[in-house]
Amino acid sequence: AALLLLPVNILLAGIAALGCLGMFRLSRRVGAGPLASFAAMAGLAGSCFWAIYSARALPEVLGATLLIWLFWAVRAQTDRPWLATFVAAGCCVYLPPAHLRFLPMSLMGMGFFGLFGLCSRQSWPAKLLRLAVFSLLCGIGYAVFFLVQQDMYGGSSYPVADMLFSSPLAMWVTVADFKGLVPIFPLFMWLSAAAIGWLFVDRAQRWF
Repeated sequence: AALLLLPVNILLAGIAALGCLGMFRLSRRVGAGPLASFAAMAGLAGSCFWAIYSARALPEVLGATLLIWLFWAVRAQTDRPWLATFVAAGCCVYLPPAHLRFLPMSLMGMGFFGLFGLCSRQSWPAKLLRLAVFSLLCGIGYAVFFLVQQDMYGGSSYPVADMLFSSPLAMWVTVADFKGLVPIFPLFMWLSAAAIGWLFVDRAQRWF
């Protein structure tokens, strides 16, 4: 029985390792040095949340890995535009099938990719063609996903409309409670503060 689970465990470990690699590559992409990038990767890999969920067949680590590589693709548009386009499209399309509650993150990633793409230094014909291909791929992926949802469940398999923003206070509790995101994932506070500081300090890496 243990041998039968070995391929599953290898797959789960591979997804978690790919997420950690993505964190390192994303950190390097936004201008962090090797040591700082390794610290960000170690903070993710060593967190209680990542260690526990990496060993379970649950969608959280897969969703986080896809989101990390999606944001790598957002920044990689500057020098690897077409590779970034296909990576971003793949991540955006696969986030909702990984779990329907990842749909808002997929839409957010699409928005960021388009925004950074429009602000890139490519010529307008080149960037518009690339973003049109990105939109087409995402549109096809979303259409297939919702057709499958309709065919299997007769609609959405998850009550997004009933639950989205149904309890705004609960969102704050999810972050601030002693069982919430901050105690379990301390890197969240560090990355949040760094993101705000980045807007004012690192002018070379800003998109505006």
